[in-house]
Amino acid sequence: MGYDSELAYDYFDRKNIGIIGCGVRARSLMATLRRMNMNVKIVALHDIDAPRALRDLAADGEDVSEIRVWDDADDMLDNGGLDGVLIATRSEEHVYFAKKVLARNIPMVLEKPITYLEDELCELREAYEKSEKKVIISFP
Repeated sequence: MGYDSELAYDYFDRKNIGIIGCGVRARSLMATLRRMNMNVKIVALHDIDAPRALRDLAADGEDVSEIRVWDDADDMLDNGGLDGVLIATRSEEHVYFAKKVLARNIPMVLEKPITYLEDELCELREAYEKSEKKVIISFP
């Protein structure tokens, strides 16, 4: 089928990823992508405890040298040069940040549960319908 005996992903352009909320789930997903040689690089981080997040990522084997820490998620989304965003905050913040990402048409992975409130779910659906990009809801 045109593939050598070993399928390689090096034909993908590097994807610059931003993380909003870098806990166990975000780090686990990034470790999986790194093992799969998916050519993704974390370049932006917004987290309430960024020093801890950077230490944890480095301990996981992530190269943190290119990661810029952002105090403001809007600034990161507008100026971070991101190809995708991973949202893995506390559940109560998922919709808040997801609407920001959707408004900028950046592909995202959204950790579950999305929300516990029907109103928030309706708000997110409206934001999604206005967006041009895809969303993945993780189910680890």
